[in-house]
Amino acid sequence: MKSAPIRPNQSFYEFIATANPDDQLLIAQSLRGSMPTVRLNYAQTPEQTLQCLVDYTAEYYNFPRLLILDLAIAEEQLAWQLLEAIRVHYPTLTIVMTSLDHRSETRRQAYTLGAHAFISKSRDWAQWKEQVDGLAHYWLKLAILAGQPLF
Repeated sequence: MKSAPIRPNQSFYEFIATANPDDQLLIAQSLRGSMPTVRLNYAQTPEQTLQCLVDYTAEYYNFPRLLILDLAIAEEQLAWQLLEAIRVHYPTLTIVMTSLDHRSETRRQAYTLGAHAFISKSRDWAQWKEQVDGLAHYWLKLAILAGQPLF
């Protein structure tokens, strides 16, 4: 099933799952800067993340088209289990992982478990902001995201 590209005056839902409120705010500001009509939802724990996705399945047209998932949302093994569960239950959901972990093994694990992109977060706030701006530009303006989920 092919979906129509998002136009600047259209809105769609996006989901940010991170335990860091500063990252949440920065990502939200950047996404709204790229697409003012984007509707954002948030979770700060793996449990909230899964429950929100379950709730969204009942609201078919409100289901997010993009999930930004921070590896630091939980202890690393639990975060990997979260990614696996999301990929199994929501195969068309685009997932961008973020992490302060810059090891190649971490990136490899993210891609192996189904992330569409992995961003090694800079510890420098200005550089991290540039990364988030790039993320917003690419995923909201250039990429054609999957359509509504296949349940």
